[in-house]
Amino acid sequence: MPLLRALSPIPLVAVLLYGAWMTFSYVILLDANPAYIWHFVLYGLTGVLVWQPQLVRPRRGRRGRPAHFVLVSVVWGTLVAMPFATMLQGALGQHPVATALLWIGGLGALACVWAWLLYRYRWKTVPIFVVAGLVAITEPAFALVRLGATGQWGSLLVLLPVLHAVHACLIAPIANAYREELPRADARAPGLKGYALASLLCAAGFLGGTAAWFWTVRAGFSLLAGH
Repeated sequence: MPLLRALSPIPLVAVLLYGAWMTFSYVILLDANPAYIWHFVLYGLTGVLVWQPQLVRPRRGRRGRPAHFVLVSVVWGTLVAMPFATMLQGALGQHPVATALLWIGGLGALACVWAWLLYRYRWKTVPIFVVAGLVAITEPAFALVRLGATGQWGSLLVLLPVLHAVHACLIAPIANAYREELPRADARAPGLKGYALASLLCAAGFLGGTAAWFWTVRAGFSLLAGH
């Protein structure tokens, strides 16, 4: 694979260890719930976009713009990535796409954050996926945090790479497609401070956007119920 061949030895070893960890986790999870197979559809679609990023960029040689990136990211995250990430199982009996629409605020805020990050820094593919996946630690359910707080280390060990991967797939394939389209002329690689800032902004954006969207939806339903 061109991506793996382009990696230096240490990142390559890290990617291979990550792959082995993922394999271990899915052997356990698929035995418990075969619906996890839908994650592999998401990974396959993500791989296609990494291989052919022009599929989600503007046609006819036009340069990508932040607004186009945000729109494509929200459509991808809401209609494709989130349904497969939740294994096509809607919450409370809802259709999986209807469930995904509940996260449109968080996905929109996350897309806006990445539009700025892609403008501010020059990114490579692997760091985009690593940083994007860290949203899993502070996603609204705080599943990983709660597992650690209650000492469920075995479950944490199994779920950590899986939740990291599926959360990365919510935005990383589109961010990767635009990583050479949006940077400003003097943009440089993020560096340690840039990676830390990106991680914090992604977490804050996803949590804040989700909270704001939930509040808006509840307020809308309350208004309709009052009539």
